Amino acid sequence: MSSFSSTNVSSSSSTSVSDNESKINLLLSTSSSDLPSRPQAEDFTKELTCPLCLEWFKEPVILPCGHNFCRPCIEEIRGRAEVCLCPECQAQSPDRQYIGNIVLEKLVEKIKGFHVGKCQQKCSKHGEPLKLFWKMDGKLACFLCRDAQKPEDQSSQFLLLPDAVQLYAEKLISTRTQLEATVQELKTLKNAQQEKISCHKENKFHLQHHISLEFLKLHQFLHGREKRLMNELQEEGKILLQEMEANLNKLQEKWQRAKETVLRIQSRLYQHSSIDFLTVRNLDLNINTDVLCVLHSLEQKAGTLSLGALVCRELSLGQFKGPIQYNAWKEMKSILGPGNEILLHYLLQPI
Repeated sequence: MSSFSSTNVSSSSSTSVSDNESKINLLLSTSSSDLPSRPQAEDFTKELTCPLCLEWFKEPVILPCGHNFCRPCIEEIRGRAEVCLCPECQAQSPDRQYIGNIVLEKLVEKIKGFHVGKCQQKCSKHGEPLKLFWKMDGKLACFLCRDAQKPEDQSSQFLLLPDAVQLYAEKLISTRTQLEATVQELKTLKNAQQEKISCHKENKFHLQHHISLEFLKLHQFLHGREKRLMNELQEEGKILLQEMEANLNKLQEKWQRAKETVLRIQSRLYQHSSIDFLTVRNLDLNINTDVLCVLHSLEQKAGTLSLGALVCRELSLGQFKGPIQYNAWKEMKSILGPGNEILLHYLLQPI
């Protein structure tokens, strides 16, 4: 019977303690932002307090029914009672049939250390709980810190923690509201700016395309105008050159005839015999001709060898060297749109 009770006690103890240990380990491994709320923490802490003295378990022991108590508390009750009953469930159990709950004792020590480290921060100067907020320094303070200040500063510079939380929470909420409005305005401006940038890029692309097309028209027009002007220059230059070359051929022929006549006269002057000088043998007629006839013939030839005229033909400088650009600009009117008439009028103004 004793062995069975001890086994039950041990089994119940292990189950209860295992559950508590799981809860505690979960609590200790939780980050500060994920900690349970205060009511949850208080309910959990209540499970680690003795139902008799309402304090943390001290030397906890577990009864066969599974309930835990402080060893001093349960021994004091059983010392005064005739029947050993569980203070919680009134279950009857043999005298002193309980064992120490070492696991629960360790858990209590853990949770007590956790509360001291996490929930009961104390003033480093006075060792008192930090229950006030010092507005001037923006730090937590204790009542002794407040009492050490001037009387006029004690009420104005120090706030209870709940009041400080409410005060600064309201300020933060107000600031957040303003910032949310600012965020919305900035978002609207950002979207508008992005739209403007997109429109700007699209407009820039269209303008680049427009400029390329317009200058392509100008290039084609100017190239055609240049080609036409070059053809006109070639045609006019060819005609004038033919006239001057024809005149050159005539002059060449006259020059040759005059040169031959001069040679004949020169040969006559070189005759040493008077008879030979005064008579000339006409080889064509095989007869002798006197010098008078020869002289008369030479005079007739000299009359036909007039100098003629120098043919001088000049290219049209007004057409080919004049205001070519100006004339081209005037012709541009055929390709300029209505929007460019003002530009054309400006370009046609005399400088």
